[in-house]
Amino acid sequence: MISKILNDYKTFSDSVIDKIEFYNQKYDLGELIELSKIHLFSYNWSIDKFENIILTFENIKEFRFIKQRKRSSTVITDALLKFENGEIVFDFFPKQYSDSLLEIDPNSDFLIRCEKIYLEKI
Repeated sequence: MISKILNDYKTFSDSVIDKIEFYNQKYDLGELIELSKIHLFSYNWSIDKFENIILTFENIKEFRFIKQRKRSSTVITDALLKFENGEIVFDFFPKQYSDSLLEIDPNSDFLIRCEKIYLEKI
């Protein structure tokens, strides 16, 4: 799923976060799963247009969102999605270098580490 998302949305440049959801969900076996759904307006490079999507993050290991004064927390310049150390990492505000290199920012204002990710087009 990660490769499909990266192929279509690359680094999510110029995306806008419309909604952030975070909740627990119990399955039939009584297992508690932490989920987050992030609603985005993002450019799909494969079809050459902007579209509304929902990214669902399942089995969350880390969720960090910091709203700062006088700074946009919903407009993404470039995001980083990768598989690292057995986890999916989505850093909405990674470190950016002049040669277009992105790196996870340990102090990122918005970062999710989880086991699974799903994409839904609206």
